[in-house]
Amino acid sequence: MPIFTIDALSMDGRGIVRHGENGKTTFVSGALPGDRAEVTITREHRGYCEGRVTTLIEKAPDTIEPACPHAHTCGGCSLQRLSCEAQLAAKERFVLEALTRIGKIPNPPLRPIVASPDVLGYRNRVQLAFARNEEGKIHLGMRMPQSHLVVPARGCRLLASGAEEIVQKVEELANRADLSVYEPDFSKAPARNGRNRGRAAGTKKGFLRFCQIREGRVPDDASLASARHIPEHQAFWLVFLTSPGSRQERAALARVATEILLACPTVHAVLHEERASEDMLVRGERRIFAMARPDFPLDPALMVMPLCGTGFLVDAADFFQVNTKAADLLAQEAANLVQKGPLFDLYCGVGAPGLLFGEGEITGIEYSASSIAMAKRNAARMGQKASYHAGDAARILQTALFKSAKPVQVLCDPPRAGLDSRVVSWLLEKRPEHIIYISCNPATLARDILALQKAYRLEQTTSVDMFPQTPHVETVSLLTLENCARS
Repeated sequence: MPIFTIDALSMDGRGIVRHGENGKTTFVSGALPGDRAEVTITREHRGYCEGRVTTLIEKAPDTIEPACPHAHTCGGCSLQRLSCEAQLAAKERFVLEALTRIGKIPNPPLRPIVASPDVLGYRNRVQLAFARNEEGKIHLGMRMPQSHLVVPARGCRLLASGAEEIVQKVEELANRADLSVYEPDFSKAPARNGRNRGRAAGTKKGFLRFCQIREGRVPDDASLASARHIPEHQAFWLVFLTSPGSRQERAALARVATEILLACPTVHAVLHEERASEDMLVRGERRIFAMARPDFPLDPALMVMPLCGTGFLVDAADFFQVNTKAADLLAQEAANLVQKGPLFDLYCGVGAPGLLFGEGEITGIEYSASSIAMAKRNAARMGQKASYHAGDAARILQTALFKSAKPVQVLCDPPRAGLDSRVVSWLLEKRPEHIIYISCNPATLARDILALQKAYRLEQTTSVDMFPQTPHVETVSLLTLENCARS
């Protein structure tokens, strides 16, 4: 096996060896700049190679001892060996390099990065895969990068307080029920840039896929009536994602859910959703049941998530930011950029944070129908005039309603893939005065800004450390319409 000294850090948290295997650039999972390591080459491509650390021979001189016992095996927190200051500096560099290299902006107007108040135990939502260990026992954990192996979740330092006890109980009951575990076959999976992007192939069998553990507030009558009331009672929601099951498997999982509610007083509700697609997406296609503690009259899936002193109604299976305190800081940064007046909110989720800014009518678009239902309820609770539309943003913007629209400002908060090219075209056609762009991927942010530079100037970008210990970073950018469009 080759031995390399790591030169740099890639945007996805892998070490970079500029002249690695066969003289090619090599991306090494589990390595940081300055590390000297024995590396196993896992994939070789025409222009580059991929590998993982087999033996860490010499640590980089400025690294620290990681807090988590799984730091060297789990790929979820690849920056744990960097100090908090070094992590922030790396993320600032990711954004700078993306905007200069991809966005073609020589001197990007970057503001100082905003640090997360908490760097451990900050996740209000964690998605854990079911797997069997060497002894054949079911356990929950994080899937290793470029591997089908699952690292046990016990000991994970990002879990919210009290979540590990729930993990233990779920494992115990799943083993007692002896349900089968979904085993994706990655060997024939379609690859993209040499890496499987959440896709599996083949016809592997198995029932249990993922368990999502989510922390939020239990709604009450006051919080349903007004978003200004945030309930005191905090609890966990569990969402089991499985393959389509038999009547017997569904019944067995329902019994597991009942036992969890009896054994874990901090768990408020348990949901079961099924997904038929042969992939690794943690998203249900059909809800089988949702059960809450006895005498709870409301929808068991309903929860309240706080943001900047406002309580948003959320379905337990829908998206909301995973770092509650850092999300407040992100929303405040965005609030500083929004102008008075109507707002177009693309990829609006449950209405957050767009509803926090509204001093005029809000028009929102979101793919998830359940999120749109919550956005409408949240707007009504806040007394905000708003209209929301469920579906693909690119398609909806081509309908007659939006073809005639004349937006003054647009808020965009797309997924990691960034803006659809048709959305970019719509923005260039409609030319709102301001675009506030929230992004979780510096590369696609820079790509989209490059396209928008035909008519827009990047005024500022602020990074927010939403995901400490990981290479991921959130950004908030303001683009303003040029007086004269560039040719």
